[in-house]
Amino acid sequence: MWSSRGSSKVGRDVPSKDDSPSKGAGPSEAAASSRDAKDSPSKAAGPSENTKGAQSKDDSPSKGAGSSKGAKSSPSKAAGPSKDTKGVQSKDDRPSKGAGPSKAARTVEAAGPSKDAKGSPSKAAGPSKDAKGVPSKDFPSQGSQAKSGELQLNPHVAFVEELFDKMAPTYDDERYHFAIAEDFIAWSALHKGAKVLDLGCGTGIFTFLAADKVGPDGLVIGVDISRRMLQKARDKKSASGRERFKNVILVRDDVNNLHEAAWLQRIMTQRGAFDLVTGVTCLPAVLAPHVAIKNWARLLKPGGRLILDHPSEEDFSPTQVWETALYRALGLPPRYRGTWTSDIHCLERVFVSAGLEIEKSLRTRNYKEAVYDEKEGVRIFEEEYQGDVELQTRYDKKHLKKRWRKVWMRALDKNGQFCGKVQSFVTVGIKR
Repeated sequence: MWSSRGSSKVGRDVPSKDDSPSKGAGPSEAAASSRDAKDSPSKAAGPSENTKGAQSKDDSPSKGAGSSKGAKSSPSKAAGPSKDTKGVQSKDDRPSKGAGPSKAARTVEAAGPSKDAKGSPSKAAGPSKDAKGVPSKDFPSQGSQAKSGELQLNPHVAFVEELFDKMAPTYDDERYHFAIAEDFIAWSALHKGAKVLDLGCGTGIFTFLAADKVGPDGLVIGVDISRRMLQKARDKKSASGRERFKNVILVRDDVNNLHEAAWLQRIMTQRGAFDLVTGVTCLPAVLAPHVAIKNWARLLKPGGRLILDHPSEEDFSPTQVWETALYRALGLPPRYRGTWTSDIHCLERVFVSAGLEIEKSLRTRNYKEAVYDEKEGVRIFEEEYQGDVELQTRYDKKHLKKRWRKVWMRALDKNGQFCGKVQSFVTVGIKR
């Protein structure tokens, strides 16, 4: 769930009356971990084989897909593995479990399932499945066990990952995130047994609300690039017990290229296309919205809905001042708010080009009010500058700080305050 709009504890927050947190997916008490036990790279080198060509037991991937903590990260020497007198590879020369993937972008899927001595797929390959063919445990996407560099993330997506990793510990403290998610549930028209794809799921606020709606016969897949946000979601799932959210799968992957994910195609082959694809406040994190929306629309079944939101002209936050007023002062186009986000119908045009029929568009209520003063401009500068790779590379920090101060002072009202709001445009499209 993308939302850099006042996401950190800044200013004096004045929640709207309706901004009560959801009962179904409250914040987890467990702290977010920076090291996800499941986010380790899968093996890149092929498994060693015995004299009969069967895969050695020690080389089969673990069911959890995570590598051992003590594994070394360097592969075997180029001279090739040593062998014993029978021609069997020595155990000491096998590639270490921590060896990085040879094809990082598609680590898990490219390896294919391991086989036993009879040539049958080994049970260890891929996630276990229940009677309906749905993975019974959370599992990584192609390459999602690898670090961001191994995933070959572009700078924009890498920035998004780093930003939300930092926000994860306190993300659920912002109550308006729950209010937005509850409204998305109301617009979704979910039914029992429905299949949902939650893009940019974050800590799982919308994910778990949707899971309660679709019931045990339904399926909800939450996808996010941030390890720490996903860990918060996994903590919630674990705390709820083994049965309540058995219909939820959490995956680390890049939503920009999700249509290429083999794991997703496999699930769609087993269960069919989705009844709902949604991304609660995630669109600003998408590199090419027009392209991504067309690809997401392909994941819907006939009658399925795509629901997205984007900032409105009423959405007024320090981040907006940075991305619009400062960029214009520097002679640059707005960072995220181009002409296509200029009115309530902007998403409609993109939806129609993606082959969707417009069900409705609306302006949301104000989810949050926050008051900032002149002094907070310094802190806001540091936060925004740290996450803005483009301005870091193009401008000297001292010069940029002076320009920001002028822009920030102009944004304050006659009382020396900046009154922020969080409002969005929402469009609901249906695939016919």
